[in-house]
Amino acid sequence: MSRLLAVSLIVALAPFAHADPLPGTYWNVDAVKPGMKGTGRTVVKGTKIESFDAEVLGVLKNSSPGRDMVLCMLSGLNLDKTGVIQGMSGSPIYIDGKLLGAVAYAWQFNKVPIAGVTPFSQMHEYAAAFEKRDLDPHGPQRIGLSSPLKIDGRRVESVTVSSDFSDPEAASADGIWLTPLKTPLCTTGFSRNSLELLQATFGRHGLVPMQGGGVGNHLTDEERNATIEPGAGLAVAMVSGDFDMSGIGTVTHVEGKRVYGWGHPFMGLGACEFPLMTGYTHAIMPRVSISFKWGRR
Repeated sequence: MSRLLAVSLIVALAPFAHADPLPGTYWNVDAVKPGMKGTGRTVVKGTKIESFDAEVLGVLKNSSPGRDMVLCMLSGLNLDKTGVIQGMSGSPIYIDGKLLGAVAYAWQFNKVPIAGVTPFSQMHEYAAAFEKRDLDPHGPQRIGLSSPLKIDGRRVESVTVSSDFSDPEAASADGIWLTPLKTPLCTTGFSRNSLELLQATFGRHGLVPMQGGGVGNHLTDEERNATIEPGAGLAVAMVSGDFDMSGIGTVTHVEGKRVYGWGHPFMGLGACEFPLMTGYTHAIMPRVSISFKWGRR
């Protein structure tokens, strides 16, 4: 699989890369309007990149300090049954051929696949000054919608956006409470007790440890040498060897040797170095809360 040295927060940065995307290739968030339609790219099986549809519902201004979020309704790729999927973090959405941003947030126990999309314009700004960390001292933000939504016959006039990975309280879960999509952490070589320990430790960091397994010998050369490109699987190897532990996400954009992905903080630890690789998706595991990709780097 392809490898790059990466710094992981909102973006994966090759430390020697300085290429900047051209402004005309992505949307300024102020130009995004409700009703705009586009397409997204992600992997739901193997390494094949497939398309899904997206419609803009609205723009949430200042969803966190200095940051906005685009609210989108997704469709296609069986998303009406699975909802937004953990492991889709970073899946790029394009409108009229221009990059809108990355799927990054979801609503637990959703009946419709509504996603919070991090504008690429702000991902790029963050990458340009990645040494700065924006802290949110106010916790979840309740944001009013300029145009109310109708979801399952219910009128929704505001959305709560959380900047951490905590599950919403029962009373709050009745509304639209968007939290960052958690990252599937695929492991091999760990016992059940070890896996339970990982789950207890990593949950607050937005990682969901799960028993994975290696990729078999049936892969084609094309699958083994998959390209790091928008919509492709993105894996960060945290442990390699007899024990293996890899976070699974999606590539948003590639500019020179700089790779953008996830669309939300990866553990939020600041600058750090991990091997960056492509990934292989075995299957989508549907769940009532939030479905996830079962994959492997």
